[in-house]
Amino acid sequence: MSLRYKCAVNGCIDPISSQHRFPHPQKQAARFQEWMKIIAHLSLLNLNNIFIYNNYRVCLIHFRKEHVSINGRLYKCAIPALNLTSHTGWHMLKDQLKNRMKKPQARRFTLHDKIMGYKLLSRLFALPSRNTIMSVLKKIKFGCGINQVLFNHIKESIKNLQSQEKYCTLMFDEMALQANLHWSTSQDRIIGFEDYGFECSSKIADHALVFMLRLDLVL
Repeated sequence: MSLRYKCAVNGCIDPISSQHRFPHPQKQAARFQEWMKIIAHLSLLNLNNIFIYNNYRVCLIHFRKEHVSINGRLYKCAIPALNLTSHTGWHMLKDQLKNRMKKPQARRFTLHDKIMGYKLLSRLFALPSRNTIMSVLKKIKFGCGINQVLFNHIKESIKNLQSQEKYCTLMFDEMALQANLHWSTSQDRIIGFEDYGFECSSKIADHALVFMLRLDLVL
């Protein structure tokens, strides 16, 4: 009886079909990484590439028929394509690995990550629809200039702090904006001109001045 290796595809329990080796991680590095990305098995990410090459296989059921020759060998273009972890799961997995060691305020997600994260969770839980979420966000009005709502929130947040806990750093910087004009149906006006909160000009805005207040712990 021939030795049967563990299939690299998460959850595969196929005991019958032939098994195929990964592309060599040094001689065929690009193909090896492509297989790893498609398979997206968490436990493999912490293993040495050569160890994976020597100890893991991929079962035939994960390859398309056109990628397999008559004698059962894989063509050089063959990649795992059937019965795999979804690509959404792979992107979520990459985000978790990338951000797990960072502080919450240092974590970064692309728009694609945020959308995919919502879509994935919506399959598992009964979440509000996108239209419901957008309707709620539209009710939160943040205009340009000094926003009294934010000042009231800061005031409420620090009212119970001790004097030494109220030391803070005020930072500000300029941020580039993509120049654009559009009609806001909810506000019934054109958005995109320079706006200071109390005064607007006829110039198209391409920068914003952003302020951030950070509390500094004084021992």
